[in-house]
Amino acid sequence: MDASAGKAIVTGLPHSGKTSRLIELFLDSLKERPDERRVMIVPDSSHRDYLRTVIIKRGECRALRETEVVTLAEFLRGLAEAAGLLTGRRMTSLEELLAIRRMIRALNEAGEAQLPLTLATCQRMKHMIEALRNAGLYLRLLDRDAAPTLPGRRAVALKLAVRYLEAMKSAQRYDGLLAQELAVLALRQGRCGELLPELILVDGFYDLQTDPIERHNLINVPAYREQIEAMKKQLFDELEAGGGLVIPVRRPRGERLDQRKNRR
Repeated sequence: MDASAGKAIVTGLPHSGKTSRLIELFLDSLKERPDERRVMIVPDSSHRDYLRTVIIKRGECRALRETEVVTLAEFLRGLAEAAGLLTGRRMTSLEELLAIRRMIRALNEAGEAQLPLTLATCQRMKHMIEALRNAGLYLRLLDRDAAPTLPGRRAVALKLAVRYLEAMKSAQRYDGLLAQELAVLALRQGRCGELLPELILVDGFYDLQTDPIERHNLINVPAYREQIEAMKKQLFDELEAGGGLVIPVRRPRGERLDQRKNRR
């Protein structure tokens, strides 16, 4: 949860208590360091609401900051906003459907499609556009890559998706997915990493014989400094020799913010 608590990997079969273990770790951090930053990233809003309720109940908390349990989509949108990647205003769901309807009409008038201008058609094409985007279409287009070619109705959805992106850029509007896509692209290109919360950025070094569940991070203990530096060098040497640095992973260029804070 922070530099002193380190990271923990919780694995197990369904209904084996993984979620309970994560909640225990979260509550330990909340009780021991209530003023520290922490974040639990979950798949969707149902998981978020459930975990917030359970954490408040088990921890006997009067309230919990909204930023402490967020969905992956909320986390990426927040990262995009913090990095200044978004311009203009976020569209409402109705504005998204109206924009798609305008583009369907333009395709029909150009003879590139013959689709009815109904709400059901707009919703269906919106879902097809989202499927293409979830497959990485906008990441390719935003990274100046060429759009793929698709057959049948998917070809129409592809044309709409390309026009939809151009419309958002020209009108300085964005939807929830575009915010996530911009954040993912920035992370992939090595930008805005300094804005990630300490949950992701903190290194870990554990004695698995005395601490098998990795509760006590030794990364900042002076007695282990030489061993940590030697193992870090070995790690990047092996990654470089095996081509693993194209993930991309880069050699450290100095201390991170959390390391400087702990040194002070």
